[in-house]
Amino acid sequence: MLQQLQPIKLLEQLSNARVTGRLQVSNASVAWSIYLKNGNIVYASHSLGAFDSLDRNLRFFSKQIPTLTTETRSQVRLLFEQKSDTQSLQSRDYQAICWLVEQKYLSPAHASALIEKIVKEFFELFFLVQEANCHFIKNIDLPGICQLPIPKVIEYSRQQLRNWQALGPQIWSPYQRPYLASQTQSGSKIAPEVQQKFGALLKGFSFRHLGALLSRDSFILARSFHPYIVEGIIILRDPQSPFDRLPRFPVEVTRPIQAPIATSVSEDTDTNDDPVSGILTNPAIKNKKHTIVCVDDSLTILNEIKRFLGDENFAVFTIDNASRALMQISRIKPDLILLDIGIPGMDGYQICRLLRNHSGFKSTPIIMVSGNTGIVDKSKAKLVGASDYLTKPFNQEQLLQMVFRHLA
Repeated sequence: MLQQLQPIKLLEQLSNARVTGRLQVSNASVAWSIYLKNGNIVYASHSLGAFDSLDRNLRFFSKQIPTLTTETRSQVRLLFEQKSDTQSLQSRDYQAICWLVEQKYLSPAHASALIEKIVKEFFELFFLVQEANCHFIKNIDLPGICQLPIPKVIEYSRQQLRNWQALGPQIWSPYQRPYLASQTQSGSKIAPEVQQKFGALLKGFSFRHLGALLSRDSFILARSFHPYIVEGIIILRDPQSPFDRLPRFPVEVTRPIQAPIATSVSEDTDTNDDPVSGILTNPAIKNKKHTIVCVDDSLTILNEIKRFLGDENFAVFTIDNASRALMQISRIKPDLILLDIGIPGMDGYQICRLLRNHSGFKSTPIIMVSGNTGIVDKSKAKLVGASDYLTKPFNQEQLLQMVFRHLA
């Protein structure tokens, strides 16, 4: 039976007791894991897309840290996202951060900044949990990249909750997805160039994912969009699964919006900054219609991919025959290729290897698609030059995130 939970009081007790271990908080929707050392927070993640949080924040920092290339981030996912390490009490995403430090893709200082940002995002929503079961496992000692004092995390998260709450009732989750409304829906006209800029960017990504794309704080981004949402120029759709299971911000407005407290890294938190103005004046954001080729022997899968991506203004070409794949790909010259591993005749690994040997496709993103989740399949994909690996079944959000990683 679930018990009433007071997250802030619980954390204060753990801080005062200077405990080391993992606090597990779970209800029917989410399992929250908080790792502590001597009463300080070492890491925190939840069961709904924890690796999504890592990948998204690696993307956020990639402009500041040149070693966090698309290839590096893909390698991390292939190695750790589906790692079948049932014996380890560490989360896979934390193991991935440690690996990035060991391989010198991240300095300890950059890793600390990354962890701090992930942890603070975690507590913005964890403090909204009202009922759960709690279990503490003692003496779990993670490799100590950094330790965050609980009082400072509480102060930051309380302020951010008030900030998000002030955007209600329209905005109630950082995982809501802004879309450009049609002129008919909005009831007002905006300049064609503004419409094109918004249309190029708002393709089903949440405030969290847009923040990573633009290297902006997701709250500041949401606040900048808020006037357009109120006017009906931008509409909001609910979070995609599984993020729809996370708590919602309370609707009641208690305080006016204040500036979010900056983390230890160079986050863009200037209250005078308007990310939307930057979007609308940025020549790099163009309303380009990307071309995507999908190779799969299942017409059902091909139609589903075409429906998912066609709705978001991509040009999608489908190929259901391995013998024709190379010829058609050479003719279409796509921006990205989705390639089924188990296609009869010539499997996806062979096609990928041949494409990589072709001068025109050495840098084209190639995503291997398979129902297999084993590390052997992912290792083979890496060996033949695949850019990434998408596991069936997948939903529209997962497919868009994959496309976002390689085309945005």
